[in-house]
Amino acid sequence: MKLNKALKPTISKLLLVIPFSIIMSLLGIAIGSGFVDGWFLKWLKGLLIMIPIGYLCALIFLPLSQTIISKIEWK
Repeated sequence: MKLNKALKPTISKLLLVIPFSIIMSLLGIAIGSGFVDGWFLKWLKGLLIMIPIGYLCALIFLPLSQTIISKIEWK
């Protein structure tokens, strides 16, 4: 499969954000209200909110963390 190289940063961030969002939203449902009637729709709603927020955070914090790591002297 060949993709445009310009899409690589976007796809790599999405591949990071989506699994984290799924896990965190499931944990939020489990801890907050439990898996009671209607949990699936609550989970989907939370997931739809968390993915864009997670992507925005990834846009901000991934370059910042890479900058900090590049300044550390490793032995």
